[in-house]
Amino acid sequence: MTYSGSQYLELRYKSTTVDAIGVSSQNNSSVLGNVSLYRKAAINQPATTFDIAEWDSYASNYCQNLGTLATSESELLAAKELKIYPNPVNESIFVSGTTENIQTAQVLDFSGKLIYTEKTPFKYKKNISVQNLKKGSYLLKLDNKVYQFIKK
Repeated sequence: MTYSGSQYLELRYKSTTVDAIGVSSQNNSSVLGNVSLYRKAAINQPATTFDIAEWDSYASNYCQNLGTLATSESELLAAKELKIYPNPVNESIFVSGTTENIQTAQVLDFSGKLIYTEKTPFKYKKNISVQNLKKGSYLLKLDNKVYQFIKK
C-alpha cells in the first residue's frame, strides 16, 4: 500500500474506529505529507480524529526501533545501496554501489516531466551525462529509487 500523507487512514475493529491518521474527507498533506509518524508512548486512548499532539514526526525515511543488524547484514545492505556524486554536478553524475542490475535511468524535473531516459545505463560505465541540462534541480530515477541532484 502506498501512503502519500494526504489520505485519511484508519484501523477498525468491527464497526469501531480503533485508531486513525488524518481527518476524514480532507486532504491531510499539510500535516502528514513526507513524514514518518510514531504514536507517542504515553498515548493509550487515542482520539477518534487525527491529533498531531499524539504523534512524533520525523523525516519521511526515518525508522525507529528496528533492532540491530549483524555486521554481515549491514555490509550486504551497504554494498547494495547506491550513492550519486558529485552533487552539485557539472557534466556527469557517477553512481557507486551495485549498479549492474539497474534497467532504466531517468532524469526528471521537479514537475515530473521526463527529460532523459537511458536503458541499461551501467552496462559499460558508472556515470550518466547531464552536460546538456540547464542549471537547476533535478531528480535521477534509477529503476524505482529517486535521487535529487543539482546541475551547476
